[in-house]
Amino acid sequence: MDREIAQQNAVLLLSIIPKSFAVYGTALGFVREGGIISHDKDTDIGIFSDDFSWDFISRAVKLGFEIATIYGMRHYGLEVSLRREGVKTDVMIFYREGDKVWNSLWDNGCRHGLSDEIRHEYNSRVFETKTIKLKNGVHVASLGEEYLEEVYGNDWRVPVQEWDWRTSHKCIKKI
Repeated sequence: MDREIAQQNAVLLLSIIPKSFAVYGTALGFVREGGIISHDKDTDIGIFSDDFSWDFISRAVKLGFEIATIYGMRHYGLEVSLRREGVKTDVMIFYREGDKVWNSLWDNGCRHGLSDEIRHEYNSRVFETKTIKLKNGVHVASLGEEYLEEVYGNDWRVPVQEWDWRTSHKCIKKI
């Protein structure tokens, strides 16, 4: 993955999707390294369900993104993958339920044409958006250190080359 294009795509989407924020490896790279992690394979942004509009996806398409995949449904586990210049960005929709926040990731293992849901659940207190200054001086909205600890554990500051998004996250909830 071209890290420069990946960062440009993530920054562009964060700027055109109001109330969106960097999540997962993108948040990790922005907070820990001031940019995209060298071994990341895509970028990830999030938005709460109540703030999401399909108009944001239309806006992205007009700016050169194509829709790669759509998983889930509008009010349950929605994930929209966009691609631009060979780099994929997952737009994750987050849902509030009491003091919990959750989202779904989808494993398209092509087993009989079905996808399996991997649900992540968090304490809502970790969803405080921070403004992060990247190495290139650009400011972006991202979730911060409390979120990263909830997703990656206490050692989130230590780079890990071998990461399996299906099993390594600390916030996985069996459903």
